[in-house]
Amino acid sequence: MIWNWILNLDNQLFSVLNGWHCSWLDPLMEALSSRNWLALLLLLLAALVLWRGGNRRRWALLLLVITLAVSDYVSSSIIKPAVKRVRPCNVIGAVHFLDGDRGWVVTPEVVERSWKRSWSFPSSHAANGMAVALWLGFLFRRGRYGWLTLALAIGYSRIYLGVHYPGDVLGGLLVSWLLAWLALRLYDRYGPVDRSRQSASDKT
Repeated sequence: MIWNWILNLDNQLFSVLNGWHCSWLDPLMEALSSRNWLALLLLLLAALVLWRGGNRRRWALLLLVITLAVSDYVSSSIIKPAVKRVRPCNVIGAVHFLDGDRGWVVTPEVVERSWKRSWSFPSSHAANGMAVALWLGFLFRRGRYGWLTLALAIGYSRIYLGVHYPGDVLGGLLVSWLLAWLALRLYDRYGPVDRSRQSASDKT
């Protein structure tokens, strides 16, 4: 009973969030869902850390890459096939949807076809975006709220594109948060020592 109520609420939230769209947001949401710019950003940050970062940041960068790979594998190859939730664009009509080369379309009110293959829960985009945001917030603490905002925007873009429910996005965020939290705990316990903090504590 409660589970059905949760699923109905998820459907209703999807319809509300996906139904609110405008032309100037379309290219922004499409860009946020692209993996190309995120890969380029990571390459640039990796080059910066390898060039100017210390030993601690370089180890953190390595764990970021590992966390991202594990997050993507767990969400896409383990949880999705186990849950087998159908994407909203394949079961809900009149969805604002990005249809590949055709661009933006509104699907028919009566569902007649599958618009996108693969399962829906959880959102691997949301999981990967949050994993990156948490680690970049650790590496560059002054911009941590900006990274978090970016991860949430990536998650919202998946609803806007019509391929994920809000619950899918929340599930992806939780998966990556748990993995990043575990990796950060291991890093704090076994990673290289921050010499500046250690020297400051020795003086007190």
